[in-house]
Amino acid sequence: MKRLLCIVLVVGLLLAGSIWAYVSFTRDRALTEADFRFLERGMSLEEIVAVVGDLSGVSGSGWLRPYYELDSGTLFLSFNEQYGPPFHLRGEDLSHIIIEYSDGSERRIDLEAQMTRVLNVDIEYREIRRSLTRDDLRDLRIGSSLAEVREKIGLQNGWLGRGATEPFYILGEGEYAILHFRVPGSRRILERIEIVNDTEILEEIIPAGELRLVTINNMELEYIEIDRSLTRDDFRDFRLGSSSAEVEEQIGEPNGGAGMASFYMLEDGEYAWLFFWGTSEPMELWRIQIANESEVLEVILEG
Repeated sequence: MKRLLCIVLVVGLLLAGSIWAYVSFTRDRALTEADFRFLERGMSLEEIVAVVGDLSGVSGSGWLRPYYELDSGTLFLSFNEQYGPPFHLRGEDLSHIIIEYSDGSERRIDLEAQMTRVLNVDIEYREIRRSLTRDDLRDLRIGSSLAEVREKIGLQNGWLGRGATEPFYILGEGEYAILHFRVPGSRRILERIEIVNDTEILEEIIPAGELRLVTINNMELEYIEIDRSLTRDDFRDFRLGSSSAEVEEQIGEPNGGAGMASFYMLEDGEYAWLFFWGTSEPMELWRIQIANESEVLEVILEG
C-alpha cells in the first residue's frame, strides 16, 4: 500500500511539473505574426489583450501606438478611437496593423471592413453572432454605463459617427438600435435608444427607471452605481501629482464627475471629490475633499 502511494505521489509530481513547464512555455515564448491571425476590424483593445496578453508597450506622444514585440519585429495596433493615458490606454474599433521588421522594412495590413447603411449613411460594422430584439433593449435601465450595457447585451456592432460617437447594435429584419449617451465628467450614461432602419427612425425607447441623480455640496449630479465599499481612509494615501490613472488603478473608476473633477460615493452618505489639473491625460491630482449633500466636511489633500 505504501509503495502504491509513493508511485501515485511521484506520478502526480511529474504531471504537475509537466503542466507547470507547459504553462511557463506558452506564457513566456515570443509572439509571432500567427498569434494575431484572429484580429478583425472593429475589435477593442480589451478583446485583443484577453487573447494574447498585456501590451509590450505604448509609443508616441500625440496619437498613441500600442504595440506587441514579435520574434521578427514589432506589431502596432491602430484604432479609430482611443482614450486614456498610455499605461491605462483604451482602444475601440481596430482598423489596421503595422509590422516593423527587424531588418528595417515595414508592412501595413488593412483589416477588411464590412459596410452597412444606417439612416442613409454608409458605415463600417463588425459581424457578431447573436440574436437581439427590441425587447432585449427594453430591459436596459436609464443611466446605465456603457460597461453595464455591454454586460447585458454584448459589444456593439459598430459606431455611428467619427470618433466613437454612438454605439449601434444590429437587430433582425434590417433594423438597428442606436444608443445615445450623455457624457458628464467623461462618463457615458445611457439616456435613450433609437430603433432605425437604413433610411428612417422607427421608434424611440426611453429605458426603464429614473436617471440616477445625487446631490453633493448642493449640486445635483448624475452618477453610475458601482458595487463596492469605500471610506475616507481609502483616499488618505494619495499624494499631490498622482495621476488620474493611478487613482483608478487603486480604487476603480469614479461614480461620476463634472469638468476636471471626479467623485466617489462613500459610506454614510459621504462623497470624495478628487480635483485634477492638466491639459491632457494623465491629469494630476491637486485636491481631495470629503462632502455630504450640503457642505464640505474635510479637505484631505490640497496643493
